[in-house]
Amino acid sequence: MSVTFTTKFGINLKTVFTPEPVKVRLDAATYAKLSQVGQKVRMAAKSSIRRVPQKHPASPPGHPPYSPTGFLKASIFYGIDKARRAVVVGPVPLRGKRNTAQRALEYGGRSITAAGKPIRIQQRPFMTPAFGAVLQRDVPAVFKNSLK
Repeated sequence: MSVTFTTKFGINLKTVFTPEPVKVRLDAATYAKLSQVGQKVRMAAKSSIRRVPQKHPASPPGHPPYSPTGFLKASIFYGIDKARRAVVVGPVPLRGKRNTAQRALEYGGRSITAAGKPIRIQQRPFMTPAFGAVLQRDVPAVFKNSLK
């Protein structure tokens, strides 16, 4: 795209604007900032989950779950979805298992114990509160002056 400017002295200047380098820089800055947000949400979610002894009772409904084995806490990751320009944060599903427990902890619902017994789990959100806290507290500061 070329643009012609006329100065106050009557001199015509022609410049060529190539949007691709700007887009590349903007994308890189966006992905870097999304990564920062993902990391902050991941850390907030992980810090809300307490590790407790194996025989400890479950956390109260409406509060983040306890993690006797530490697996839930260790399974929380984030990644950048470049196609949608988004960050995805949450627990990684177990391979080969019916992945209902992690979802049931967040939203409430049914799951199956390790012994194969169906159970009902009351809501113990950990990702939604973490995202809400980071969105309110950190996101404006992360994106401020992100492209220099």
